[in-house]
Amino acid sequence: MNKDRNPIGVIGLGAIGSAFCERLIAGGQPVVGFDVSSAAVARASTLGVEAAVSPAALAERCRTVVTSLPHIEALSDAVNGLEMVSAGGLVIDTNTFAATDKEAASRRLADAGWRMIDCTISGNHDMVVTGDYAFFVSGAPADLSDCRPLLDLLSNRIIELGAFGDASKIKLILNHLVMIHTAAAAEAMALAAQAGLDLQTVYDLVTSSSASSEIFALRGKMMVDEDYRSSRGNYHVIMKDADIISALAQTVRFPIPLFSLATQLHMLGVAGGWAEQDTASLATVFRRNAAPLAEETGG
Repeated sequence: MNKDRNPIGVIGLGAIGSAFCERLIAGGQPVVGFDVSSAAVARASTLGVEAAVSPAALAERCRTVVTSLPHIEALSDAVNGLEMVSAGGLVIDTNTFAATDKEAASRRLADAGWRMIDCTISGNHDMVVTGDYAFFVSGAPADLSDCRPLLDLLSNRIIELGAFGDASKIKLILNHLVMIHTAAAAEAMALAAQAGLDLQTVYDLVTSSSASSEIFALRGKMMVDEDYRSSRGNYHVIMKDADIISALAQTVRFPIPLFSLATQLHMLGVAGGWAEQDTASLATVFRRNAAPLAEETGG
């Protein structure tokens, strides 16, 4: 690590935030990190991240700050700390939140001399570590230009989308489709099981046909194995995003009947006690719900 380089601040050291740290450090970039979780801080320290005691303390050291946070309240807390330090720096916000919430945070930061870039990602921890993921970025052209060297260090694929907030919106559209595709794959695999088909054979045939999708290829295999341990998206994450997607649709007065149904189906997974597991577990939820009905009808 080059100690002479200005450190990059990372607020939020969970799965994605820690992956950012790994990639930055691998690129010779010193990192100062903060998280409310002492366990997350300890794990990040093993990567070579220097711990800060607060967002304000981090801002004192860093002119560029990356945020990776679980909910809007955590972003508000981070902004509270950054506001204490008039640094004239850049905040690269990578959270999946409503564009309106990010715009509000951006205005607060601007009053303290900070500029904010709206960024979102399409990838998981392992993909971020290798840089093999899509990094959507939006904001003022001058701000994007200033942070481009850091963005190139973080990802091999940078997609500039224009006006601030567009990166958040495209991530919500992607997650809208992910929820629908996951529910469809789960229903199809549960139906196949109920019909007595071998699920590995079904998986192989679907993935080699035009009926497949990347979601089916990923989660269909998990449904075959009934192994739902994954870092790719549990119900807590997807249901948080579902609320934001529904709010966006309401704001623009657009009907989303398929997504609304998919949201209700995912809620079955939460109600069934699968909240900590990957949403591929919907297939097992469907199968278990169908079993009593099959017994009653002699199926």
